[in-house]
Amino acid sequence: DKETQKTAATPEKGYALQFGAFSSREAAEELSKALKEKGIDTEIVEVDSVFKVITPVIKEKDDAIKALDDVKDKEVTDVFIASFD
Repeated sequence: DKETQKTAATPEKGYALQFGAFSSREAAEELSKALKEKGIDTEIVEVDSVFKVITPVIKEKDDAIKALDDVKDKEVTDVFIASFD
């Protein structure tokens, strides 16, 4: 039962935590799977032929900052807040 990752062309407006950006979909899916095992919900978006692993879009910046703190508690360090507009 292989889960298929959805790829959005452009994320909706707001903020998201970004964990990585890759030239190959396979690498993005690998990271996405590893994060899911830590209980982190992610999706893959393709922007200018780059596959970015992000959380679902968060509307408010304060909520994005809180989400960033929560993720760091799960021993994830390579993460930052990306804004989409």
